[in-house]
Amino acid sequence: MQFLEINRRGRINIRNSLILSFFLALVAVVTLSKLCLGADGAKGIRSHRQQLLKEMRENCVRIADGTIWESKHFRARILAPSIKNLDLKKDKNLEDLLLRILLICEEAYQEVGRDFNKYPPYKLEVVCKSKKRYDMDIDPRGSYVFTLTRDGLDIPFIAEELMSPLNDFSQGIKSIYVGYTTFILTQRYGLELNSKITKDIGSYEVLKAGKLSDWLNPMTEEQKRKKLEDFEKENEELLNKYSKYFAPEVLQIFKETMTCKWCGARIDITDKREGDDIECPACGTYVKVKGKKKE
Repeated sequence: MQFLEINRRGRINIRNSLILSFFLALVAVVTLSKLCLGADGAKGIRSHRQQLLKEMRENCVRIADGTIWESKHFRARILAPSIKNLDLKKDKNLEDLLLRILLICEEAYQEVGRDFNKYPPYKLEVVCKSKKRYDMDIDPRGSYVFTLTRDGLDIPFIAEELMSPLNDFSQGIKSIYVGYTTFILTQRYGLELNSKITKDIGSYEVLKAGKLSDWLNPMTEEQKRKKLEDFEKENEELLNKYSKYFAPEVLQIFKETMTCKWCGARIDITDKREGDDIECPACGTYVKVKGKKKE
C-alpha cells in the first residue's frame, strides 16, 4: 500500500510538472510572439516614415543652405539661434526635421481644411524655434504652444523632439494642428473668436491629429475614412455646438475665379492650375485656366 501511495504521488508530481512546464512554455511562446510582432510593427512604422520623408524630399523645394524648405502650401524655416540652442547641425537630419514639419503641416491642411473648407491663398510660413529663442521673442504672457504672426506661425520645439528624424514628434503635431486651426478661424472670424471656442475646437483638432496623423498611424485611405467617421460620431455634440464654425457653406471663402470667354460666366478655379482645361458650368465649353498666381 505504501508503494502504491508513493507511486501515485509520483505520478501526480510528474503530471503537475508537465502541466507547469507546458504553461511556462506557452507563456514563453506568447511573449516571444508579442516581441516579434512589436519589432515587426516598429520596423513597419519606421519604413513608412522613411518613405513619407523620401516623398516629401522629392516634392519639396530646398532653399538656401537647407534651413528653409517649401512644400505645396507651406514654408518651414529654422533660424541660426535656434539651430545653436538645439545643438543641431546643418545636415540631412535637420533637413528631415523640416520636411517632417512640412509633412504634418500638409496633413493639417487636408484634415483641418476638410472641416473648415478654407485655406490661406498663399504659402503659410512656419518658423521653428527652440523654446529658449521662442521665450525671448514673445510676450511671456502669451501662448507656449504657438504664436500667430502676420505671415503664419511661430512654433517652439524642445530638443528631445528633434533627436531623431523618425521619432513620434507628438507635441509638434499638436502644435501644428492647433496653430493652423486657430490661424484659419481667426482669419475668418477675427475678434469674434473667443478663447473658449478656440480652446474647445483646438482640443478637438489635437485628438483628431492623434487619431488620423499619417505619421503616427500608417493606414489606408479607407481605414482613415472609417476612423474619421467614428471620430466625428464620438464628437457629434461638439460639432453641433460649433456648427457655425464647421459649416462648409459658411466658410467657403478665398475662392479664385475667372470669366468664361464664351458666355461671360464666373468659373471657380480655386483648386486648378494655370493652363488646366476646365468646363464652364454655364455653357459647358472647355476653357484653359488663366490668371492663377504661379507658386
